[in-house]
Amino acid sequence: MAVTTTPQEILEAAYATSLRNQPTIIADEPSELLAVVNRRLKAIYTISIRFDPTYFGASASVPLATGAYAEPEDAGSIFYMEQDSDGAEVVVVLIDEKDADPMKLCLYALGRSLWPAGTNDPTGNITMYYTKEAATAATLGTTLDATWDEAHNDLLIQEVALFLAIKDGRPEEYDGLLAERNMALNRFIVKLESHYQIVRTKYPLRREINAQSFATPADLLGG
Repeated sequence: MAVTTTPQEILEAAYATSLRNQPTIIADEPSELLAVVNRRLKAIYTISIRFDPTYFGASASVPLATGAYAEPEDAGSIFYMEQDSDGAEVVVVLIDEKDADPMKLCLYALGRSLWPAGTNDPTGNITMYYTKEAATAATLGTTLDATWDEAHNDLLIQEVALFLAIKDGRPEEYDGLLAERNMALNRFIVKLESHYQIVRTKYPLRREINAQSFATPADLLGG
C-alpha cells in the first residue's frame, strides 16, 4: 500500500496530544519540526537494523568502479550480497584477514566501499541487500519514505509531542508522553522481532554483532 502520511499530518496529531501545544508558536514548522520528523524517522529505521534488517529492506546492483564497489547512498546496514552473474554469495572479511573465507567470494570494507580481497574476487556487478536509511521529506507536504509502515505513525507522533513539551518547558507532561512513546516503541519492536514466524532455514541463522557496548532503542530517540 502506498504511503500517504506527510510530516504535516504527524505535526497536527502531535499538537493534539496537549491543549497547551501552540501550533507555529513553540517551534517553526517548515524548518525545525520538519527536521524533527526526519531525524526521528531515520532513528526508527536504524532501530530496525538490530531486530529485523529486512523490514525496511532494499537492494541495488552495484558495478565495480575505480577498483571498488561503492555502497548505495541510502544503505544503513548491508545484510547480504551476491554476484549477479550466478547468485554466488559474497562475504565481507577483515582488511587484515583477507583469506578468512577462501571458499567464498570476498570483499573487505574501507571508506564505505567494498574492495576485492585478492583471494577469490567477485566479477561483474554484485547485488547488495540492505536496510535503507529513511528518505528525507523535503517539505511538510512531502510523503514519508515509501517503505514506512504507517501502522506505526503513533511512534513518530509521540516523539514530536515529546519534543514540543520539552521545548515549551512542560515537565509535568513529560512522564505521560514518555509512557505513550515507549508503548508505541515496544509495539514496533515486538512486530520486528516476530514479523515472520514461518521462516525455514537450511542452516542456523547467523546474527553476528561485534560491539563493546549497545545503545538501547530509546537512546536513539528523544525521550
